[in-house]
Amino acid sequence: MKHQGTVFKQVIACLLCLAWIPVFGQESPIPPYQFQYIPNLPQLSRAGDILLDSRGFLWLSYDAASQGLFIYDGSSTLKLVNDPDDPTSLPDPNVTSLYESPDQTIWFGTRTSGLCKYDPSRDEFSLVNIDLSSLTGPKTVWDLLELGTDELWLATHGGLVRFNITSEKTTLFQVKGTKLTEAETINANAMQCLRQDPRSPEKLWIGTVNGLYSFDIGTETFSHHAMPYSANEEVNYPHDQYLIIELFFFSDENLLCGTWAGGIMEYNTSSNSWRRFRDPNTIDTDDLFYDFEKKNEDEIWVASTVGFGTFTISQNKFSYIDSIPFPEVYDRNNRQCSAMEILSENHLI
Repeated sequence: MKHQGTVFKQVIACLLCLAWIPVFGQESPIPPYQFQYIPNLPQLSRAGDILLDSRGFLWLSYDAASQGLFIYDGSSTLKLVNDPDDPTSLPDPNVTSLYESPDQTIWFGTRTSGLCKYDPSRDEFSLVNIDLSSLTGPKTVWDLLELGTDELWLATHGGLVRFNITSEKTTLFQVKGTKLTEAETINANAMQCLRQDPRSPEKLWIGTVNGLYSFDIGTETFSHHAMPYSANEEVNYPHDQYLIIELFFFSDENLLCGTWAGGIMEYNTSSNSWRRFRDPNTIDTDDLFYDFEKKNEDEIWVASTVGFGTFTISQNKFSYIDSIPFPEVYDRNNRQCSAMEILSENHLI
């Protein structure tokens, strides 16, 4: 990568749909806010993931191969690309997910090349030797999670993967069952997001194209937690369960699911019960939620196709920020917000 610059110590911010960062330090009401824009970022593509690493650099990925991966040091922005003549450059610019391990290694899930990493001590990128040859579709890693100090779990387009960092051993787990149709099996193994249960560390929760699943690490078995809402009947989707884009534990037992056109769904892992929240001002097919962050015990920050704002659970109320001073180059009718990251108590990217 070979970059230099002032380490990014503090951003008071939120990255919203295109390429800007707002600054806010007050609780409610929604306004007022101050906004600070990061320069030289793509203007026509939604953010895929955001990471503020332990050295102070802000990493920004975009959901399009032509846009790639960016790093911001607090004063300037650098676009990272693949250089065919440099084996230490970024192997695949189409980055879908970002994660930093305790040893400061940055891990990248990609859309076509599986898993990559960045070693800051060497200032080098490399493609990780992970065996995804058994996947029938694209070698996409949508999300990743580290358990312990030597194990990565990957939500891929074709199943759940356990990767031992030291031995480089890869184990693929797939949803199978005689009661599933071929289409349901494919959708169940198209895994989008991954979270560890806060009360049961040996259980993982997985958002898929076929709804919500859990995985017991000890028994190596999947369980389907079917939502009582039909995507086929409600929005004429070709499958019954809603696609889950994002998972977020609001409490130890309340798991929020950001869905594609199904609004926000909450699954209680103790009572195995569902409830749903929809924005009454949004048509169902636009009711997409990409990301969540906790604001307080009753509110969450939401990133959706409508924009950036808050959701008050006790009141079932959505409040979006309409007073964002977009630069003239942006489409002001497109307020889609797709990624967020908490920096501190009052700072959000």
